[in-house]
Amino acid sequence: MFPAVSVAWNISNEPFFENLDLISSLKLRASWGQQGNQEIGNYPYSSLVETGILEYPFGGVISTGTEIVETGNENIKWETTTQTDFGIDMSLWEDRLSIIADYYIKRTDDILVRVPLPQSAGAFNPPYVNAGEVENKGLEFAVSYRQTTNDWHYEIGANIATIDNKVISLAGTEPLLGGFGLSDGPITRTEPGYPLGSFYLYKMEGIFQSQEEIDASAFQADDTRPGDVKFADLNGDNVINDDDRAHIGNPFPDFTLGLSLSVRYKNFDLSTLVQGVFGNDVYFLYGNFAYETQLRGFNSYAKILDRWTPTNTNTDIPKVSVDDRNNNRRISTRFLEDGSYVRVRNLTLGYTFNDMLKTDKIKDLRIYVSAQNLFTYTKYSGLDPEIQANTNDTQGYNVSSDLAVGIDWGTVPAPRTVLVGMNLKF
Repeated sequence: MFPAVSVAWNISNEPFFENLDLISSLKLRASWGQQGNQEIGNYPYSSLVETGILEYPFGGVISTGTEIVETGNENIKWETTTQTDFGIDMSLWEDRLSIIADYYIKRTDDILVRVPLPQSAGAFNPPYVNAGEVENKGLEFAVSYRQTTNDWHYEIGANIATIDNKVISLAGTEPLLGGFGLSDGPITRTEPGYPLGSFYLYKMEGIFQSQEEIDASAFQADDTRPGDVKFADLNGDNVINDDDRAHIGNPFPDFTLGLSLSVRYKNFDLSTLVQGVFGNDVYFLYGNFAYETQLRGFNSYAKILDRWTPTNTNTDIPKVSVDDRNNNRRISTRFLEDGSYVRVRNLTLGYTFNDMLKTDKIKDLRIYVSAQNLFTYTKYSGLDPEIQANTNDTQGYNVSSDLAVGIDWGTVPAPRTVLVGMNLKF
């Protein structure tokens, strides 16, 4: 049983509020509550042993062996989310204009995640552990206006939400790694002070233009040449290695936006819904393959045509290399992009026949045309900026997909569809 409490003060019911014509209603709200989460399957405290996996000779007889396929954790317990919320509800001009605003703080303690184990420990799934505390806080604001005049009726709405995600503690465990998309290490690193699943990357500084520039820079590889990527020596030891990776980029947006419009004029109706996401980063992992087509058996993006050559030096795409001795494809800011976008989710136009119908059986007939995902504006170079975590990101480590949000393996874009239909009311 988890506790919860909420209080509200409806100011518009107070005597001093009776003579206010502008404000129709006004309410202040505050709430606090806790919620548990146990979505980790059955018996996570026990190790799972499977038979019939291995066969080996024992005393001249082929025997069937057993192996551990999942490790248990006898200290596992529910994670607990505690949320505090302060809000205000207000309407003006006889409820034509409505405003709702909230500020929230949401903390999750004993968060449940799988912690990767060294491969030397075996091929079994790592256990769930209560790994620490994560905090989300932000603002939510919604406003709507509706009006009816003669044959016109319209309603306009907008909402905006911000989120600030940060790991507070990891309960003494090592940083959690996620996004095992490539052989040169995980893409994300979760540790206190940074967002959950923060990108952990090398920093690309540009393209080497000459051997003299290579000689004057930190050592990267034995065969670095002009046209290769120049990576930043972040720790200043004059050698580019894993110690030069840093938290760069956040998969969580600064804010999200929604806009809606509904208009009705006589028998015509028009509605639309627009969604926007701003300030989040996406790691274009598919671009790691798409820009280096000589290493894979499929076509490349046309962007590769702007690769570095001795006569095309003003570019951020390195030279084509079959063996990539400088490891230009390493996990770096080269593939980190702004994932912001604005998308027209829905646009519908309809017409209703009612008085025109000369029958008692059909009361209303409405025909309409509706388009889904009609248009998307984004600077992201991948197929779709709206992506989900991919099981490829775990690469057999079976870690939580929450640690690999914002990594694009080649997301299939949301389909654009157009529907023509009718509604009948008898």
